[in-house]
This record gives sequence, structure tokens and C-alpha cells, in this order.
Amino acid sequence: MRTIQLIKTKIQKQDSQENQGVSNSKPETDLMLFEADLSKHLDTCKEVLKLLETENTLLSGTGEIHWTDSIARRKALLSQLNENSAKLREHREKWLKLDPETRGKYVQISELIKQNQEVILKIIMLDRENEKLILRRGLLPPTKIPSLRPTSNSFLAALYKK
Repeated sequence: MRTIQLIKTKIQKQDSQENQGVSNSKPETDLMLFEADLSKHLDTCKEVLKLLETENTLLSGTGEIHWTDSIARRKALLSQLNENSAKLREHREKWLKLDPETRGKYVQISELIKQNQEVILKIIMLDRENEKLILRRGLLPPTKIPSLRPTSNSFLAALYKK
């Protein structure tokens, strides 16, 4: 969180310099915002990972599980993830428009992208494991379990036509 504050402070200084007539490159400001948003997203992803690790510990045990806290926390994190994703989509477009040489100068952004990807992969793996544990313990109502019936060919044919 400290790095985010430092980056925001730098941006505010640059904005004040621009207002005073000192020129500053807009892409550099955008890249600093991108870095700050990536850091924020990484922090949120780490919180999701902690939540899933806690759930995994509970599911691996034999005790009773109370989902109310977990569900409330998931909803809060989901809103944060949605906000972060919207911001990152905008930054991604600008990032991809930059030539590879310019992108190469911003190693910290590349590292943050890599760290985000690694944490997201851990989240996916742990979530799958938690789903298996939920099924094994019989915590999912039968109405929520997907059907094993094969899908009709006409449905698949309609999908391929699109």
C-alpha cells in the first residue's frame, strides 16, 4: 500500500507541474497509474488467496463450517476485483499500444503483471481443490450439481453456427 501512496504522490506532483506550465509526458503518468492499479489488484488477489486458504483449512477439517463470514468477504472482494479489472482493461489497451522497447523500460510493471498472474493461478488451483472438498463433504445441494446427461446435438450445432 505504501508504494501506491508514493506513486499517487508523484502523480499529484506531476499534475501540479503541468498546471504550472512545466511539460510532462502523459504516457509516463498513465504508466505510473497502471503500476499503482496493478499493485492494488495484487493486494486484492492476495486477500482472495488468504480467504481461499482459510476455507480450504476449514473444508479439510471435520468441523462444522459457517459460510456467512466467508460469503460476505467474497462479495466485498468481488466488488474490488470488478473495479480493478475495469481499470486494468483500460491500462492494458494503452500498454499494448506501446512499442516493446518502451515497455521494456518499465520492468516493475512487467514484474507486477507476472506476480498477478502467479497469484491468480494459485487462486484457481485452490478454488478447484475447495470445490472438490465441498463435493466430497456433501455440502453442495443436489440441485446445484451439474447434470451428467449428454447435451443434445442440436444444442451443440446451434453453438457452432454462431
